[in-house]
Amino acid sequence: MFLDTALRPPSDRRVSHSALRLIWSPLAALGLGYAGWGAESTMLALALLFPAVWSRACSHGHAWLIAIAYFAMVTRGIPGGAAVFFGETAPSGAGWVLWMTFNAVLALPWGWLWSPHLVAHYPAAWWRTSLAMVLLILPPLGLFGFGHPLTAAGVLFPSLGWFGLCLTWLLLPFHQSPARLILLLLLIGSAFARPVTPLRDERWRALDTAYPRLQTTSPDFMEDFARQQELRRQAAQLDAPFLVMPEGVAGRWSPIAAGGWAPFERYLTSRGQTLLMGAEIPQASGSYLNAIVVLGRHAQAPLPQRVPVPISMWQPWHAGGAQANWFASGVAQFGTTRVAYLICYEQFILGPMLVSFAQGPEVIMAIANDWWARETPIPGQQRAIMAAWSALFGLPLVQSVNQ
Repeated sequence: MFLDTALRPPSDRRVSHSALRLIWSPLAALGLGYAGWGAESTMLALALLFPAVWSRACSHGHAWLIAIAYFAMVTRGIPGGAAVFFGETAPSGAGWVLWMTFNAVLALPWGWLWSPHLVAHYPAAWWRTSLAMVLLILPPLGLFGFGHPLTAAGVLFPSLGWFGLCLTWLLLPFHQSPARLILLLLLIGSAFARPVTPLRDERWRALDTAYPRLQTTSPDFMEDFARQQELRRQAAQLDAPFLVMPEGVAGRWSPIAAGGWAPFERYLTSRGQTLLMGAEIPQASGSYLNAIVVLGRHAQAPLPQRVPVPISMWQPWHAGGAQANWFASGVAQFGTTRVAYLICYEQFILGPMLVSFAQGPEVIMAIANDWWARETPIPGQQRAIMAAWSALFGLPLVQSVNQ
């Protein structure tokens, strides 16, 4: 067999090699997406290899398929999570259709920007890879920009901040020769040897909860009242200056709800404490604001979510959906401390993340309501992603999740 291969005409060998690439490249992309995007932050370093696999495509269509394979594994929690979230209100299989459409759209820049010159020429590889990455940061594709390779920066270059982010950007197409590829693999291997442990600030305490089907669009009054009583009881046991609760736990934040919390807010103020918790604030237009209400010593206006989940929350075709706040800063001031806050979905996409970090925060606060995704990789991915960003900028991280 070896002799037969050696004697095969060069053109036949090229055909055989191309046929092999047709198979191994999508499979490698599947492996990178699955292994790289789980509950371990260190594994995010594998995202650095995606451009190397993508560059080995045989055509624009093949490059698109490779990118679809990668994103399909990154977003593998969507079908199961959507089935739980929408329940019987959506047609059977809607989650799978949503998942496939989502990945096909995310992969479009990679299919369009592929070129046969990617492997041989670093400049071509760099600008094409860079443009694809920018398109997955900026709207409209940036609203769905899961699996962005730049997320690996915190694992590769902890504490280097923006410089580490730029280094990662330069390294993404760094695979044109065996020597460069070996250096890239050594860098990734060194990242595996450094566990990523988020920094902590003892002034902040997070409360995790486990309320099934925590939805506030049509709450059961007695269930909602009992939940808030329990939240107040648990918060009263914590003595840190800042207390953080998950997205949505405060329910619909009406004047009645605010009145119910007023005595406890006075109690917090007397102790010099500030409570931050997720709530949905009805708007005159019929939509609602998914936000963080702030009670106690540093009470202030609600902190809005900038990018609600498209389709399930943000529904521009429907008056009752969540309100988007594209131009909110994502940073709040508490005394002398600047805090970057990220609400659930915003933790997966780079746009809100980069805008927040550009404002020089000193603490990162991330809240989420993952009841619908508890049996999927999504909660673990959130923790891994936020730990990586905390490591990159050397900032304390406080996370509060309902799961």
